[in-house]
Amino acid sequence: MAEHIRYVESVWQRISVAGPLHDPADGKVVGSLYVVAAPDESEAWRLLHEDPFFRAGIWQDVRLSSLTPALGTWIGGRIWD
Repeated sequence: MAEHIRYVESVWQRISVAGPLHDPADGKVVGSLYVVAAPDESEAWRLLHEDPFFRAGIWQDVRLSSLTPALGTWIGGRIWD
């Protein structure tokens, strides 16, 4: 955990939001969510592959998706007029 925390703190400017995902039934950690600012897919994978959690095999299933932030306080409103 300490190595993971050091890593995410070293790249925090590239992370829009990240944190553990919890099962609502019992509160146990069931995964992680990263929303990263990356110019392309290869850079997003690079950020993930350098995380000590990834290298240690902590995550059993990893999926990469593209996101268009369209609405919310995170982006300061909405993208349409």
